[in-house]
Amino acid sequence: MKHLLLPLTLLLNACIISDEQQKNKEENITDGTPSPSDEPSDEILDPPEDLNPPDLQISNEPTTVDDLIVTILNENEYSSIEGISLSYSWYKNNEAPDVQNSSEYSSVLSAEHTAKAETWFVDVNILWNDEELTSATASTTIINTIPQIENVNILPSEPVRSSSVLCSYSGFEDPDNDTDESEQIWLVDGNTISTNSEISIGEFDLEPGDVLTCSVTPYDGETLGVPLETEATILNQLPVASATYISTDSIYTTEHIEIEASAIDDDGDSVELKYEWFSDGVLITNANTNRLDSSYTSSGQEIYAIVTPNDGYDDGEPVTLSTITITNSLPSVGNISIDNLLPQTNDDLTVTAILADEDSDQTLVATVEWYNGTNLLDSETIAVDSNLAITHTLSSSLFSKGDQISATITPEDGFSSGEPLSSQTVEILNTLPVLQDVVLSYSGSLFNDSSVVCSATYSDVDNDVIVETYSWNDGSEGASVTLDGSLTPLEELVCTASISDGEQTVEGTASQTIEDRPTQIIAVDITPDENLWTGSETSCEAEFIDLDGFSNAIQYEWTLPDGTTQNGENITLPEMSNNSEISCTASVNNIDGSISSATHSVTISNTPPEITSISISPPELTNAISNVVCSAQATDDDNDPTSISYSWRLNDEPLDETDALLSGPFAIGAALSADLTCTATANDGKQDGSSESATAIVRNSSPEVSGYSFSNSSPTTNDDIIITTVLSDLDADQSLSASYQWYLEDSGTDILISGEEGSLLPSSYFSGGDTVTVVITPFDGVTEGSTTRASISISNSSPTTPSIVVTPSEGEAGADNIRCQINIQSIDPDNDDIEYVFEWFQDSTLMDTLTTSETTVVYEGELTTEGTLTCSVYATDGTDSSASAEASAEILGAYDLLEHDFELSMNDLDNDRLDLPSWLYIFGGGGETIPLTFLVTDYDSTGYNTIFIKENTNQGGSGGNQFQLADVYQVLETIDTDDPIINPNDSSEAKFTFYLTLKAGDEINYSSSFNTIPGLEIFINVASTVANLSTKTVRKVGLNVDHDNDETYSAAELFPLNPNKNASLDHYVYSYAHTGQTDPLDATVASLRYQRDNLLNTIGMGLNDIDGDGIRDEVLSSFEFQENEPSTISFYVAIENGIISGNDLDFEVLNPIDAGFISGFSFTITKLDVDDGIAPYSNYVYFKTDMSYDGTPSDLVGMNRSFALFTKVISGTELYYTQHYITIDP
Repeated sequence: MKHLLLPLTLLLNACIISDEQQKNKEENITDGTPSPSDEPSDEILDPPEDLNPPDLQISNEPTTVDDLIVTILNENEYSSIEGISLSYSWYKNNEAPDVQNSSEYSSVLSAEHTAKAETWFVDVNILWNDEELTSATASTTIINTIPQIENVNILPSEPVRSSSVLCSYSGFEDPDNDTDESEQIWLVDGNTISTNSEISIGEFDLEPGDVLTCSVTPYDGETLGVPLETEATILNQLPVASATYISTDSIYTTEHIEIEASAIDDDGDSVELKYEWFSDGVLITNANTNRLDSSYTSSGQEIYAIVTPNDGYDDGEPVTLSTITITNSLPSVGNISIDNLLPQTNDDLTVTAILADEDSDQTLVATVEWYNGTNLLDSETIAVDSNLAITHTLSSSLFSKGDQISATITPEDGFSSGEPLSSQTVEILNTLPVLQDVVLSYSGSLFNDSSVVCSATYSDVDNDVIVETYSWNDGSEGASVTLDGSLTPLEELVCTASISDGEQTVEGTASQTIEDRPTQIIAVDITPDENLWTGSETSCEAEFIDLDGFSNAIQYEWTLPDGTTQNGENITLPEMSNNSEISCTASVNNIDGSISSATHSVTISNTPPEITSISISPPELTNAISNVVCSAQATDDDNDPTSISYSWRLNDEPLDETDALLSGPFAIGAALSADLTCTATANDGKQDGSSESATAIVRNSSPEVSGYSFSNSSPTTNDDIIITTVLSDLDADQSLSASYQWYLEDSGTDILISGEEGSLLPSSYFSGGDTVTVVITPFDGVTEGSTTRASISISNSSPTTPSIVVTPSEGEAGADNIRCQINIQSIDPDNDDIEYVFEWFQDSTLMDTLTTSETTVVYEGELTTEGTLTCSVYATDGTDSSASAEASAEILGAYDLLEHDFELSMNDLDNDRLDLPSWLYIFGGGGETIPLTFLVTDYDSTGYNTIFIKENTNQGGSGGNQFQLADVYQVLETIDTDDPIINPNDSSEAKFTFYLTLKAGDEINYSSSFNTIPGLEIFINVASTVANLSTKTVRKVGLNVDHDNDETYSAAELFPLNPNKNASLDHYVYSYAHTGQTDPLDATVASLRYQRDNLLNTIGMGLNDIDGDGIRDEVLSSFEFQENEPSTISFYVAIENGIISGNDLDFEVLNPIDAGFISGFSFTITKLDVDDGIAPYSNYVYFKTDMSYDGTPSDLVGMNRSFALFTKVISGTELYYTQHYITIDP
């Protein structure tokens, strides 16, 4: 019986096979025994006919823990027929674990027979007396069982913001025994913040009180189970304050109290300090800073302060400072003053002062003492008023003229007296005489030439002898004066009288206004009054008489022929005509209101000039003639000087020129000729006379080629030739063009290149060494100009610059060969043969030169010396050369050599050695002795030089070379040492070498574990004068491994993504931390042996390894390429399992501004697996990507523009992008 297997979907209950198909099923199980209904019968019956096949229903989507059940739904069609029995055959892959013969209309296959992804079939036969009547087949597929976990924990359970917290889970169960690929996420307020198992809270800007949730979803690689969560609340760490008074000496009521305080907060929060001040145990309101103002204190008070830190969330422990007692303050006097600083004999004097006392509850009094010099005049003790002020008056009867008076005030507060304070001293002064009146005397009216007398009346209470003096405002002195006219009418005449008693002087004045005498105008003149015409300038001048020698301004008014008037002394005549008349009237307005005036008139006349002859020279011209002259003559009957103006017209169109000389070119357009007309007009300075004209002929000028240039002065085989032409034409208004004919020289003869008549000749017509000629013909739309020939030679093309590499990067002087290899060869566009010139430089000195077609040259090791050895290579085609490519190797002296490819240093601060790392991994074959060398740059021969090999970091001992060996992992056989090697040039530098011998035959089965590797912990203390210094570190030692089971053991197999670094060395040393190397090994590779995920993983997606050395770059660099130089770089990408399926990974290079596609880049993507060193149960999928650039120029070249490299991960319809940068250098 042959079975036909049909594809099923998840929604299909069963697949029915027809009777005819059932007969053809392949027989794979023996027939069953008859059922009880099949007992032999004596009656021979005919078999039932036209029975339907059984209608089967089978378990839908069962898992590995579910039994499989098949049921016949149409059993009623068979149950009434005698002799019916049923046979059930279960099978997969032609294997039948169970066959059932039964009278039941269902059958069960135990779950113990099934496994995930298996498809099970069941053949159901309807038998009558052991004869098959009909049959059907059903099938179902075992689906995945959903995994689950038991519990989730957060450690620590009470985290703070400086904590690192770990989310762990246990109890993963999967009946299918699938790999545990459960997914962990951290959430805050329902938002995912990380997918790492361990996070640092400080990276996420969380607050105390925030609830941190860890959710773990069980996952077996196919189906997500039910997430399980746990929570932890973030706690706050209280701030801690410290405080002290800045000064604790005696504090008076006038002094402030200050606190110096600080605080620390382990969470790094900004801490604010709250200050509380207490007086006699009572809180002082409004005093809330670190400074208590003296206004809050009084004598005898007890003051203390409490400082409380707060980090924005909680108060820390308050700090209470010691109590300070306020000392009594002495009273003082301020602002003492005497009311009159210039007293006279009869003036009383009053002193005023303000008292002060910081102890405001005390009653103040003051003793006032008055002195004349040192003699006490008066004394009294008085109380202050409500404003702390005192006032006391000294009677004028107690002093006289010339006395020196002062006051002294002493304050008292009932306990102590304050410092006395004295006022300034004032002198009793003289009394001024009194001036009663000053008067002026003169005859009649007061004019500016009158005689005047000044007199004063006065008295003096001191009966002093009085001296009189007089002065006048015109500069005169004395009691009488005759005015000299310097003062003008309406000005004031002022007399000042001065009265002096010998000590002091008083003054008084008397004044009177000077009267005016009117001005008289007697005549008016116009100058000039002849040959006046339009535009002439003329003036009007008046003659007048004024007895005061002063007159108001003269006003001038002109009356013109049309009846209009103009004001002013000077005018320019408007439009005049023959026999017209103008007049000028002069007038003055006197001070007394009277007006004096006079008028003068003149008559205007003129005869216009005439043109007597006109001509143009030359009478016929082209644009080649730059100048045309129009000549004209004129006469004037009045013998006025004449001028001639000119106007020009070309074909009746006016030109801008107005001189007799006209300069070309002349815009005659497409015409062959045009008329040029000159018109001359005479003018006598007053009027234009008659106009006359003359005409000349202008003819068209031919265009010319005035210059040309080629786009490339030295074109090569692949360059198109473009010529740029400069055309010129004296007919400036014409549109110029040029036609081109290209020729190629062949054996001295120019051959026309047909079909090319433009300014561009494609490079397909010529090659290197050819000469190309172009003939240029200018055209102005009317006529063609003279042709011009231009020729250019095609130059040889230089080959491209090669790319080179020098190996090794470090070598021993006089020993190691240095290899210079071309890894990207040059290309010659002319297909010329290429040779390479290798030049070797020791520092900057040329050592050797070799020209060869080979791509590799070796510099013999015996020729090397200490320093930098540089290989410089350029390509040549016999004519031109490329630019040079350079690479260098460092040649080290014998003492500086890295023994067995590693050397470690201690106490090295100048970055010239590799500092002693935190972790050191050493690998060697079984039975091999590995030297471990340390360079010490601060050597002390009396120090401790110790190495301990133990299972932990505990150490002991004192001095000397001590060695202890514990049999850990059966790895080490012995440890030996040499005496230190002292640097002969520097006794503070020495080398220590320890020899570690590995036990023979011991190997490490690395493939079974990815989290640990057997090894030893080493404590090393070298050349330190004090034991147990910070130079102690922990190391690990291990053997080579055979990870790929090819019976070849190598440390490089631990680093499959980095096969080029030490892969072929017998010893492999790798440092986790380092400084000072020219080309340091990347420390991150050391993580590879423990957790490959940590090597390549960054949260999310993106590029992790720009330079393709298998090491995740901490900072992503730019991708840099060279134009016209195809090249490939490699990098690695880590993508979360939940995002990607299969190999759906792609890359694009896009313009980030407009998302335009950038051509020239292609990608080859390889998925990595366990054989590449990836952990078998990693949560990430890893890809190695080769990015190739084909050298195609684009708008990226030479513009220093950055473009985006996008990682495109296809998951359903979603795309994920991360942006990086590409630069192509010209």
